[in-house]
Amino acid sequence: MKKIALLCFVVMGFCTAKAQLEWAPVGAKYYYAFCDESFGCDVEIAEVIEETIIAGKNCKRFSKAYLLGAFCYGMEYTYEEEGRVYFYNSEIKDFSLLYDFNKGPGESWVMPICSELCGEPDSIEIVVDSISMTEINGMQVRTQHVTWEYPWHWGTPFLTNSIIYEGIGNFPVMYFAFRHPCGVLNHSMIVSFNCYESPTHGTFNFRGEIPCDQFSSTPTEDPTLLAPQLKLSPNPVSNELELRFTPQLPGRIQVRVFDARGRLVEDIQKELAGGSLSLQVTAWPAGLYVLQCMKDGKVLGAEKFVKQ
Repeated sequence: MKKIALLCFVVMGFCTAKAQLEWAPVGAKYYYAFCDESFGCDVEIAEVIEETIIAGKNCKRFSKAYLLGAFCYGMEYTYEEEGRVYFYNSEIKDFSLLYDFNKGPGESWVMPICSELCGEPDSIEIVVDSISMTEINGMQVRTQHVTWEYPWHWGTPFLTNSIIYEGIGNFPVMYFAFRHPCGVLNHSMIVSFNCYESPTHGTFNFRGEIPCDQFSSTPTEDPTLLAPQLKLSPNPVSNELELRFTPQLPGRIQVRVFDARGRLVEDIQKELAGGSLSLQVTAWPAGLYVLQCMKDGKVLGAEKFVKQ
């Protein structure tokens, strides 16, 4: 009985659920510190002020988008559908893709740039380099680490890196224009994304103890990245069980497997290949098992699976 209780504790302690954040709920606020050559430095607040119907879509309307949306008209109207966020593109009188939270490493999407900026239509390509989970307000939020490829009038595209939080947006700026995407100087400069204020999940302060509405030139700190997440497949399993970590985890790990009565049935050390490894379970009796992974004496994760 004690072993079963201990096993349950391990499972509950190391199997956590991903946070689900609604995109741009009414009342949400985004705080940005910025400096302008004419007006000095201040904190800009963009608030989701209402829901409204645009071109047949139920949109969330932002109070301000000129700092955040590359000065393109219509970008204050956005909506989310199946993990993708779209903004209203006034030039085509339709919606264009802003974020795709479904994309994984090596995948990409394209966001158009309005021709009001460059004199001709153009676009930005966003490539996902890796995926991690980020802890914010005690919640785990899926995070895309991306590279943006901006058009550049002098040949080689301009590349820059950033991260995108699912349900919140881009860091340090929600939209993509923290510099002018047409290759010219930008007079306004975003210093940092101070806070995201959710009406349902509280204030996500990226500046620590600095108040959201207070300007500071201190660079924004990245929230704590969590350990890679352990996934088992297939589950249920008959022959070969695959262990995979997201993002990829290199090196040698210890794998321990317990049956439903808390008895240790497997204890091996194996090298990860591409963040994964396989475990043969063909000869094991059918039933419920718990697999625990350790590295350098620390538990990385524990997951239940069923042997058919």
